[in-house]
Amino acid sequence: MMLINGTSTIDTVWCQTIPILAHHYYRFTGWTCPFNTIAPPIFLVRFNEQLSDTIFTDTTLCLWQQIDPTIWYSGDSVFAHICLTNASGIIGEGNDYAIDDLSLIELCQAHDSVSIAVIADVAPVPVITGDTLLCDGDMAVYTASFAPGANILSYTWTPSSAGAIISGQGTDQLKVFWNGVGNAHVCLDVETNCQTNSACLDAHIGIIPFPEQVTGPPFLCPGEFGTYTVPFDAAVDEYNWSITSGINIISGQGTNTLQVQWSNTPSADLCLELVNECGTSTSCITITQFSGYTTILDTVLCGSNTIVVNNHTYGNGIWSGTELIPSSTGCDSVVEIQITPVNAFEMMTTKKLCPGDSLYLQGAFQTQAGSYIDTFLQYTIVIVSSSQSLFLPLLTPHGLYPRLVILLLRGLRSQLSMRAIVIV
Repeated sequence: MMLINGTSTIDTVWCQTIPILAHHYYRFTGWTCPFNTIAPPIFLVRFNEQLSDTIFTDTTLCLWQQIDPTIWYSGDSVFAHICLTNASGIIGEGNDYAIDDLSLIELCQAHDSVSIAVIADVAPVPVITGDTLLCDGDMAVYTASFAPGANILSYTWTPSSAGAIISGQGTDQLKVFWNGVGNAHVCLDVETNCQTNSACLDAHIGIIPFPEQVTGPPFLCPGEFGTYTVPFDAAVDEYNWSITSGINIISGQGTNTLQVQWSNTPSADLCLELVNECGTSTSCITITQFSGYTTILDTVLCGSNTIVVNNHTYGNGIWSGTELIPSSTGCDSVVEIQITPVNAFEMMTTKKLCPGDSLYLQGAFQTQAGSYIDTFLQYTIVIVSSSQSLFLPLLTPHGLYPRLVILLLRGLRSQLSMRAIVIV
């Protein structure tokens, strides 16, 4: 006896290969006992990979009952590879049962005379109807129809690899469980007394769109334009964008790329629904209004020198301040001015010269001993306002944006007074 913990899909539970005689008839049978009244076993018997009868069992719980005998002709085969498959799997049920005493018995041959009449027999082409737009995990029913007067003796259904037959093999209606993604098909071979014919129905299996990450600037300034996108997916039927009220959608609704224009809103959620026949997935990004950027201008000034920033003069007692430099996007830059005043300083040094040496002081080479006073000039680059200008890139949270700051390169004199005592 074999106890079987069944599954919810088609399940081959037993196979065996045995030697047989060619061109003989055999009977296959056995015993089974269902443990679930809702899902008793439905057996499919295969001989050498060829499907034989579909065997239905009684729903009486725990009742041993004989499996309906299946008659099989061996043809040229001298071995029989026999497999027993349960096709009654129901999702959520136990599908459990037992089998015992499986047997293959040779039938005694009998001879008889037969009268043969030749008839005009045509196998019509099956017309298959059923669901062709499918989703992973769907059940679908397919029905074959024929021209009037067709005498169909057998129906053999063959779904593609993603389809599992639940019921209906050998009849004109088939129930299939689809598990996979991509192109699929269901084919039917029919047989009449003298002819065979076949047809197929193509289908496609899809899945719910994968939620893609929305990419684009997380910060925008009032009036600024922003572009947001997700990768294009041919399996998506609809791109539905939504954003907080007050933010203008400029273009791209219904596509994978959207352009918006920011208003004076602290923050907003931009969401995208990806829709197809199998369902909907949603992705969102939060956008925050960028309030501006602050930088510090720290420099030194000598004596009475001054600088001009944004048309305001600094120096001569005005050593700090704050300047607002507007931007066309609304993200103004704030510049904090900090100036350190410095004064000229004096120093005294003594230099000894050897006969014939000299020292350049007061505009001449000095060779005589004495006391000399001289002044040195030092030039420094400082920031002031003029027609000459430079662009200083200020880093904002969403990239480099040029902010115009007016600069002038001007010589700033720093006096260095030196008193030198020359000793010869």
